[in-house]
Amino acid sequence: MRKTSRSGQHRMEPNLDKEEFFRPSYIASAEPLQRTGPVSVEDLKTDLSGDFSLVSSDSDTSQRNVLEPKGHIQVCLRIRPFTSLERENELQSCVSIEDSTSVILKPPQYSLSRLSEKTVGQKFTFSQVFAPETTQEEFFEGTMKQPVQDFLDGYNRLIFTYGVTNAGKTYTFQGTEDDIGILPRTMDMLFKSIQGRLYTAMDFKPHQCRDYIRLTRDQVKEETAIKNSILRLTKEVDHQDSTNSKAPVGCKDLEELLKGSEQSSTTVKNHVKFSLWVSFCDIYNECFYDLLIPMSNNKKRKTLRLAQDIKGCSYVKGLQWVQISDSKEAFRLLKLGLKHQSIASTKLNTFSSRSHSIFTVKILKVEDSGAPQVTRVNELSLCDLAGSERYAKTHNEGHRLKESGNINTSLLILGKCINALKNSQQSKSQQHIPFRESKLTHFLQGFFSGKGSVYMIVNISQCASPYDETLHVLKFSAIAQKMLLNLIEELKNKLIAEKKNKLLLELKIREEVMQEFAQYFAEQEIYFNEFLSYERERLQEDSDRRLEIFKELVNGDLEDMDEENELKDKPCSEQAGPLVFEADF
Repeated sequence: MRKTSRSGQHRMEPNLDKEEFFRPSYIASAEPLQRTGPVSVEDLKTDLSGDFSLVSSDSDTSQRNVLEPKGHIQVCLRIRPFTSLERENELQSCVSIEDSTSVILKPPQYSLSRLSEKTVGQKFTFSQVFAPETTQEEFFEGTMKQPVQDFLDGYNRLIFTYGVTNAGKTYTFQGTEDDIGILPRTMDMLFKSIQGRLYTAMDFKPHQCRDYIRLTRDQVKEETAIKNSILRLTKEVDHQDSTNSKAPVGCKDLEELLKGSEQSSTTVKNHVKFSLWVSFCDIYNECFYDLLIPMSNNKKRKTLRLAQDIKGCSYVKGLQWVQISDSKEAFRLLKLGLKHQSIASTKLNTFSSRSHSIFTVKILKVEDSGAPQVTRVNELSLCDLAGSERYAKTHNEGHRLKESGNINTSLLILGKCINALKNSQQSKSQQHIPFRESKLTHFLQGFFSGKGSVYMIVNISQCASPYDETLHVLKFSAIAQKMLLNLIEELKNKLIAEKKNKLLLELKIREEVMQEFAQYFAEQEIYFNEFLSYERERLQEDSDRRLEIFKELVNGDLEDMDEENELKDKPCSEQAGPLVFEADF
């Protein structure tokens, strides 16, 4: 009788203790997957020793460079030079540059700071320090080229200026009629980088925080009409600027200025197309306003509110996004927004920004092969924060005083958030970060929470007169710098730990797979040996039985042959029997 097959008894079941977590077999499966092609096992042959040596030591400089997180946060300092009036009055300088990353702030005799600081001064360290003689082009090359390139590569970036009023923030951000700032240079670099790969169709539009929607034909027509109407407004602004000698700083003939500006363009490796959309808003007295939408007849602008998407990312609901096809359109929209921004003259600054302005660029990466598809949406936000002000020096009253209070409050909350982040990193415990106490910090929460990287541009004056305000700015920047350095170190340690865990897990899995396959093959060998023995016995029995049958057949034939031979050997008479004669009578 044929033995029962034991193949059903050889499904691999891990022999685990009851307390251990059950792990399914790597081999056995209730429903084995159908193999669709040859199986590659090259990854199982990979030598992991090099990976382990890479993460085995944290002190090696080359290894640190390999593991350096891309797009880390930077805090750079720019020192404003003396104005002609300040030079005429021979004002004292309180800032001295020690090296490319640090400055020393020494207070004047009349300062309200502590006496111990008067003798030695205080040292502050930054990612980079830019001297007063730094040109706009040099500053852009040293601060903006990397974040702009990161933005093109798919990373989210925030650049914001910080400092007291009349410290050169708007000059750095927008520039002047004769020397443009980082924002127009950024737009020029973006369009030079994607030259020949611009997606001009308007069927994809940014949505909420970092999502997109597909527009219908009617919606495309509507978006086109809105864009044309906004661009018509820019022509009116150009006409007003040509007849108005008091045009806002940095909004005159930016297109013409960039024609003579030599910007080195970077390259984008991906052979895809890009759709660029921009928005321009400001935060005035803790309210959001769209700077691309003109005021109504009653001189009031529509207030926008802050909302959150399903991922918890903040965005301005109802903000107008406009697709731009070249840098000239971007400059025209910038000029229009600057015209609508809240600007007033104070005792310290003739053109003082009374709001925080936020110019945002969103880039949609489109695979334009066959049916176009959006594969990525990321953003670059450039914020020109209004400068902090002291009543004792500005003597603001009425609306100006209210504006100053809201500006100072939002900047104070920003400082509290950064300080809380620093404390949270140092204590390794979860702490409350007061992002929602200010519209500014609530809007920027995503960047400070790890959804993007931050580039902070600190502007200070080297004059001794605003020393106390400058000291406050530098102390705040020092907290930010320390927090960011801690963040970099923490991310680096997390990356090393993750790589170690991944390698250890891979080794564990390899060992488990090897052990299970070894056990599986051992059991299969036993089974096949038993099966082979059974088959050998069965074949032997069949052979013996066939041999017996063959013997029986042979013996039967032999017997028949013997009988036949015996018959042949007998005499004929014996063979024929007795003869009978019959006679006829």
